[in-house]
Amino acid sequence: MRTSKYIALLLGCALLGGCDEGKIYPSESDGTGAGYNVVMTGDLKGSAEYGSGYSLVLAVFEEGDDFAEISKGVEVGSGETELSNVTVTQGTVELCVVNTLRKRVLTLATMQVNDQAGGETLRFDVGDVDVSAFGIIADRIFATTCLQCHGGTSHAAAGLDLNREKAWAMLVNVPSNVVEGMMRVAPDEPRRSTLWEAVATDASAGWSFNHSNLLPSEQSGFIEKWIEKGAEK
Repeated sequence: MRTSKYIALLLGCALLGGCDEGKIYPSESDGTGAGYNVVMTGDLKGSAEYGSGYSLVLAVFEEGDDFAEISKGVEVGSGETELSNVTVTQGTVELCVVNTLRKRVLTLATMQVNDQAGGETLRFDVGDVDVSAFGIIADRIFATTCLQCHGGTSHAAAGLDLNREKAWAMLVNVPSNVVEGMMRVAPDEPRRSTLWEAVATDASAGWSFNHSNLLPSEQSGFIEKWIEKGAEK
């Protein structure tokens, strides 16, 4: 009787496609699936070593979603990076920085996806892109969030000009004129850096302008990692 039960159980598992813990695991694409391919080309300059928790990737996002549906690490230099069997039909293809959860942190280049047909190849040329940590901070954070007060006009608040060509020299190893005894950026030491204090804590609540809500935590964390790794240009 016991043998008969085992035989029946094995037959049932075979009919259901096998016994496992109930999870469905994705298989490697062989290029014959219903999706399309994305091929990114460009010349990526600088070091993409951002510290733990951040990666440079080619990614595809569903419309309205900050978490990548599919992503692949990207090497610096000239060449191609390919994603296979992509099934997102409405969204974006991006060269971007993501965190360990594959959440978008900063976008460096993007292309819209609209009803892309399966079996085709979508070509994405990003041109020349500075992917260094400081280049990203200058171009994607300072230029979009800070320049209105710090150098975008004839005025530079606190004497701090964050235009790309001046920002590094204005920040790194320069004493703060807001907090005595601190540096604007102290390499390797974010907690001795008023830049980090301004965007990652509520320390600036007592300054002439409160900076604490300017950036999402993923971006202030990216600045922190840049400082921790030496604040290189």
